Amino acid sequence: MKHGPIAIIDERMPVVIVVPRNESYEKVVSNLEEVQARSGKVIAATTDDCADLADQVDALIMMTQVADAFDVGPVAAARVSCGGAAGD
Repeated sequence: MKHGPIAIIDERMPVVIVVPRNESYEKVVSNLEEVQARSGKVIAATTDDCADLADQVDALIMMTQVADAFDVGPVAAARVSCGGAAGD
């Protein structure tokens, strides 16, 4: 994340982050940690194989991975978890 967007993050700022389990995973998790360091509220949308993020975010949207025929990212029926374990 660049300095401009980071500067506006505070405890009242919800940030939605799509966390794919691919080559960009580590960079995305690093950005997630930057938001947390500024007390931002993190809402992560991810696939089942990234469920380990549940303890690191304020809300987790779990999606089932589907084929990326058009490389548009994961599209799925979502299970939303707020303030608890995934699937609550």
